[in-house]
Amino acid sequence: MQEMLEQLKEFFTKSGFNALIMVFILIAGLLALRKLLLLLKYSLITSRLDNSLVNFVLTAVKIVVYTLFLLHCMNMMGIAITGFVSAISAVTLAIGLSIQNVIASVANGLMIVSTRPFKVNDYVDIDGICGTVQEVTLMHTILNTPDNKHVFVPNSKVFGSQITNYSANEFRRLDVLYEVDYASKVEKVRKILLDYALSHPLVLKNPAPAVHYAAAKDSSITFTLRVWVKTSDYWPVNWDLQEENFKNLVKGGVNIPFPQITLSYRDSKKGAAK
Repeated sequence: MQEMLEQLKEFFTKSGFNALIMVFILIAGLLALRKLLLLLKYSLITSRLDNSLVNFVLTAVKIVVYTLFLLHCMNMMGIAITGFVSAISAVTLAIGLSIQNVIASVANGLMIVSTRPFKVNDYVDIDGICGTVQEVTLMHTILNTPDNKHVFVPNSKVFGSQITNYSANEFRRLDVLYEVDYASKVEKVRKILLDYALSHPLVLKNPAPAVHYAAAKDSSITFTLRVWVKTSDYWPVNWDLQEENFKNLVKGGVNIPFPQITLSYRDSKKGAAK
């Protein structure tokens, strides 16, 4: 590095006019690169590439382009870049050993860019962390949680985790469970649940809503109402079905049971249960 600095100093001391030309080339080159990067940014924004990945790609391209331009300028000034490249390699190796996790995040960020498991504004679950994707950077995937918190998830964790993308498909199935008293009539419960589901404007008619006898529990019978909705309507429809069908069941005379236990005991003398 010291030798390289001495060569640089000697170039500007002895070259005179050539040094001024070199400065002009350096400034013009930087301006040209800036213009080209702006054009690249515009092209990426207007392309099919997701907006969350535009900054990621631009950052990677800037690092490569500016490094190559610097090496080219040094070569034009007659500065041996072999030592500089070796120095960069040595520094890179030393830094790489100390920041392995950072490098892993960057590498996994590149994998996220290529595989595209999600895009901006998708609602995802990354190993239990749920939120809307805001941006994918070199180091992190940024999520905005439903309670409006910013979560920075390292890309190494993102790529190594199970990812559930709730926004990937246009439609989703919604299952709502209802527990009713054992004395309730199955057909009556089914009719009450279906009538409201069929009347809801956001519930799809095809596939048609369906009600199934799901389970017999200690204190209640469980029914499952299954409907299909647009992904964007999932939660509004869920809240409506939960609340309105509860009211409809009560209005229709269907009891909603509390947890209860029936006890019996055996008469030791007669040997019969009571």
